[in-house]
Amino acid sequence: MSVSFLGVELGIRAIGTTDADGQFYFNERPLRPYAFPLGDLKTYIEEIKDQQADDNLHWLPDDQLGWIPSPSLIWEDDYAIEYRHNRIGIRADREFEKLPDEDVIRIALFGDSFTYGADTALEDSWAYHMEQILVSQGLNVEVMNFGVGGYGLDQSYLRWQLAGQEYQPDIVVLGYIKDLSRNANMFRGLLRASRLEGNKLGGIVYSKPRFIQSDDGLKLINSPTVSLDGLYDAYANLDSNPLREYDVYYDSEQSNPLLVSKFLSLLLDTVITDQDTIRNQHLEAHQSLAIDIVDMFANDVKRAGSQFVVMYMPTQEDARGEEPDSPRLYQHLTEAYAMVDMSDRMPIEKQYYDRHYLPPIGEIIGEAMAEYIVECLEDTCQPIRLK
Repeated sequence: MSVSFLGVELGIRAIGTTDADGQFYFNERPLRPYAFPLGDLKTYIEEIKDQQADDNLHWLPDDQLGWIPSPSLIWEDDYAIEYRHNRIGIRADREFEKLPDEDVIRIALFGDSFTYGADTALEDSWAYHMEQILVSQGLNVEVMNFGVGGYGLDQSYLRWQLAGQEYQPDIVVLGYIKDLSRNANMFRGLLRASRLEGNKLGGIVYSKPRFIQSDDGLKLINSPTVSLDGLYDAYANLDSNPLREYDVYYDSEQSNPLLVSKFLSLLLDTVITDQDTIRNQHLEAHQSLAIDIVDMFANDVKRAGSQFVVMYMPTQEDARGEEPDSPRLYQHLTEAYAMVDMSDRMPIEKQYYDRHYLPPIGEIIGEAMAEYIVECLEDTCQPIRLK
């Protein structure tokens, strides 16, 4: 048997290849132990610095939030879609005063790229449609979109604290998607460069703050976040970073001596095959953390005198009527808060779902949110200052 094992081991090593970072591939599939693509990272950081120097960086590194939209920037993506950030770094074609006019109802949106409106023009986003519909019905409303690509619930809450609260919105809407692993991640590049992403960098590689649960409530770690200048060393020395255990995408099997064998590594890799496996391994912990974050967010909003609303943004699978991936969190949100669930209103056809929502989904969500806001203003959402 040992001879057969050795033969398979030697065969895998003969067929496989190793890149400049020491990552071994078998049939173009990276195997453990994973070597973070530090060469790509070094180049990527230099490109970020060049873009920042040219005032053309879309997402600025931020020591409190991880990253934020660059203020006063107009840019186009690879699909020639234009994005405009105003001077406070929110997606908008106009500026906003710090305090709303006395007769204006101000609504602030928080969430990730699905709230920001990625892959859609401003006029196709649900934030834009919601405002236009409400204004067409005679309501004096303005919508501020604080959504940021790649954000977890933790960053959305912190963005409310650090950027949104001072604009004193009357209604705060949290756009919620089912990817809870972001709340348990600190080094975004680990997700981007894992074997599940093809071991290639792309998108956001900054570090982010993260809440952990303790006997005294939620505790914020990795805050301030790692600076752009310190990012390379942070990834290069991640195995000795005491915070690594708090990142769900850090592979604790990295130091397993058995992984010296490429054959055993290949066997292990057949067991864990996709990101859903990683997420499901920690589902209960992720739901518990998400509940604590949303509760803290909601309580903070209520103390500020604003109304808190959750909007559930489903995937194509959710629209088809499949059970929610996070049932305990979903149940908590429906029981504890006003929640607009879009599952029953979304189209099920694949052409409306790419990396993000495509038209006409923005219009569908905007109509649903406008309907809710109108009903709510007749009941619990009426700002105290307007009564």
